[in-house]
This record gives sequence, structure tokens and C-alpha cells, in this order.
Amino acid sequence: MRRPWFTTIACVIGLGLIVQSNMAQAGLEDTLYEKGLVNKEEWLKAKADQEKLELRESVHALMEGVPQGLSVEAIGGEMASVEGVVS
Repeated sequence: MRRPWFTTIACVIGLGLIVQSNMAQAGLEDTLYEKGLVNKEEWLKAKADQEKLELRESVHALMEGVPQGLSVEAIGGEMASVEGVVS
């Protein structure tokens, strides 16, 4: 039983690293908005599109890391049991 728990933790840590690396970079949309080349509505749409893309990439990376014998539901259940995680 320890091995699936360890794998789940490793997947969550990997997902966190992916998300953190994406957040550390200033996006093109942010730079254009700061320079006044796009208005607020265009910036919000571009920002929302970028966040959707990052979410898809993160979920895809998490799903690739699901080992044989461990279900996605089990990972979700373990993540939901962690304090501070909203499911």
C-alpha cells in the first residue's frame, strides 16, 4: 500500500513543479498589456486562454504519470484528502 501513496505524492509534486514553472514566466499577453498594445478586454481573453492551455498541459502531464494498477480516481481521492486541496 505504500507504493501507490508514494507514486501519488510524486505525481502531485511533479504537477506542482510544472504549474510553478509556467507561473514564473511573464506571458506575452502580460507584456503587451503593460506596454499598452492591447486593452483590458483583449488581455483578459488572452489570459483566460493561456490559463486553459496550462491547465490542459498540467492534467495531461499528470495523466501520463499514472502508473499501472493505480486509477485516476484513486489519485483524485488522495489529493482531495489533503488539507487545503479543494475538489
